[in-house]
Formats: sequence, C-alpha cells, structure tokens
Amino acid sequence: MWVDTIHALANKCLDQSNKLERLISNLLTVSKVNAGKIVFDKTEFGFKDLLKECIENFRKNVTSHTILLEKSDDVLFNGDKTRLEQVINNLISNAIKYSPQGIEIIVKSEVTENSLVLSVQDFGIIIEPENLSMLFERYYRVDHVSRHYQGLGLGLYIAAEILRNHNGNFWVQSVLGEGSAFSIQLPLIDNLITDVATDNATFYHTNKLKIDFHPDKQYLEANWNGFQNMDTVLSGGLKMINFVGKIKCTKVLNDNTHVLGNWGEASEGGANHFFPLMQNAGCRFFAWIYSPSIFAQLAAQKSAEVVVSNDITTRFFNNSEEAVGWLEMQ
Repeated sequence: MWVDTIHALANKCLDQSNKLERLISNLLTVSKVNAGKIVFDKTEFGFKDLLKECIENFRKNVTSHTILLEKSDDVLFNGDKTRLEQVINNLISNAIKYSPQGIEIIVKSEVTENSLVLSVQDFGIIIEPENLSMLFERYYRVDHVSRHYQGLGLGLYIAAEILRNHNGNFWVQSVLGEGSAFSIQLPLIDNLITDVATDNATFYHTNKLKIDFHPDKQYLEANWNGFQNMDTVLSGGLKMINFVGKIKCTKVLNDNTHVLGNWGEASEGGANHFFPLMQNAGCRFFAWIYSPSIFAQLAAQKSAEVVVSNDITTRFFNNSEEAVGWLEMQ
C-alpha cells in the first residue's frame, strides 16, 4: 500500500516537474522570439522519420489515446529539425489535451502542390469560428477552454513563429461532432509564379492566378489557385488593379474556391494596399468568393475591413452563381 502511494506521488511530482519545465522552456523561447534572437539550425532530414519518432515517443507515455499515422509521404526537408519537432509535439499534445473523451488522434503528412502538409485531427471540443483566427496569438486562450485546461497559450504562438521562419503556414478546421484538425504547410520549393500567358489586355494566366475580363457582363474575374504567400498575393493583386484601370472596369469577381490552406496573413497584409488602389483604379463592386477554410474566411473578412470609403462595396459569397448574380444587378 505504501509502495503504491509513494509511486503515485512520484509520478505526480514528475508530471508537475515536466509541466514546469515546458512552461519555462516556452517562456524562454517567447523572449527570444520577441528579441529577434531565436536561432535556427537548418539541415536536410527525413520528415517521415521525424514524424514517426515523435509519434512513438507519445505512444510510450500516453495510454488515454491511440495515435494513428494514417499517411506519411517519404520526403527530405531542409529545416530546423529540433524546432519542427517542437511544432509537431505541440500539435499532438494539444490534440490529446483537448479531446479528453476522444479515443483516437489521426496524423497525416503528404506532399501537395510542392508543399509538405501535416494535419493532426482530434475528436474533442470544437473551437468557435470567432476564436479560430486568434489561436496563434501570444497568451490567447479560448475562455471556456482556459477554465478547464492548464497552459498560457504559448505553444501555438511559438509554433507559428517557427513556421513563418520556414516560409510555412497554418490553419484550423473545427466542426461540431468532428473535433478539430490543425494543419501546417511547409513549402518544398519556392512558391513561384510560373507559366505566364497574357495579352496584357483581357487575360493573365499563371499557375497561381487566372484573370479574365468578361466583356458581355462587364466584370473582371480573378481565380486564385493553390497555396499563396505574400509575394504571390501582392503580385496578383497588382495585376488585377492594372487590368481594372486599363479596362475601366467597375466590377470584380475574386474567387478563392481553389485556394489551399490559409493565406490569411498574406491577404490581410496585402489588403492595406490592395483595396485603396483597387478603388482608385475604378472598382466599385467587389464580389469575394470564400476559400474552403473557415480560418481563411475570417482573414478575408478582416482584410476587407480596411476599406474606409463608401466608393467600393465588398460582399462575400460561398459560390460563384450568387457572386455573379450580385454583380449583374449592379
């Protein structure tokens, strides 16, 4: 009996010690991030091997959940292995923590659009849409979550900074009854604009963006495709503005249906310049079709908030039929 009691106390002390160690480590990392002193040691390594190692470590210490590696493409990645391990561990530990009634954690890693995409799916509590876009901010924790789970909200903030240094991105999908899936994107090659075809008057086609003017309905259509970053968004946005000015077009259809992942930071940053210039070029009606990600939808709404003039009207839609119908009525 005494042996069992001592053993239980020892395990509890060890658990508390590990939590304190993680907290101190996170605080030190945040201080380095804020001071711009965080150091990254980038080398080439097998991402599949790293992922399997992380999962095996969890399997040895976690009995409450089964961690399933559903898919893992074998790919070499050039990055800071230790820092990316920190990101993976944070996503998996959060999935376990916030799904106390769950049984499985599903991990998947695959190559998509010249990027490595990792997702961690749990079957626990959902995250309300208004909280999604703030999850990666320092010290931010959802109110109802903070009352039941320990932590300072530093892990995802640190993960976001590590991903930015690797030119990566992140997003979250959370659905009632299905739990939450946290995903990250790490580009394997530079996210470049290629395959340019244009007449500099009515169309401009690339692998990232297709712009077409519809003279019969007098609107400019922009279809974005794949993963986007600040460079592709700014470049594509300037092309749209140039076409609007040349054609003297007052109506724009901005279609994000085929955008992958989250381009929230890029769209939000670009909007500070994009909307005022678009307005000056002559645009008066801007129909914006959402991308599939709720995370990106919130960022799109936030980016549209920079419009301070009544000279341009922005509306959001879930499909092209409704968007085109609205433009035709203007």
